[in-house]
Amino acid sequence: TAPGSEAVPKEVVLAARRGEEAAVLAWLDGGGRVDATFTREGVSGITLLMAAAAYGHERLAATLLQRGASINLRDSAGRAALLYAARYMYGHERMVELLLRRGAEIN
Repeated sequence: TAPGSEAVPKEVVLAARRGEEAAVLAWLDGGGRVDATFTREGVSGITLLMAAAAYGHERLAATLLQRGASINLRDSAGRAALLYAARYMYGHERMVELLLRRGAEIN
């Protein structure tokens, strides 16, 4: 099975968007893949790292990266976590800095 091919359950997506690290980690510890994806508003290939980045949840993003999340994966619209951090919710400066420090590609 290719990385990210398993769908992230809706409740885990909501937990990531809320920054609920314990719920996300429980799913991962139960066998969920850190680069599993979900679809939202017609865009597929969205990862938990992208969700955490979009909502500015730095601690969750750092934990996902420590667990091996691929920082430069792109969704079906061509967006990586860095763009989610920069564009959504008026941008999250500290999240952008975290992703850049961890090796996010700018282009």
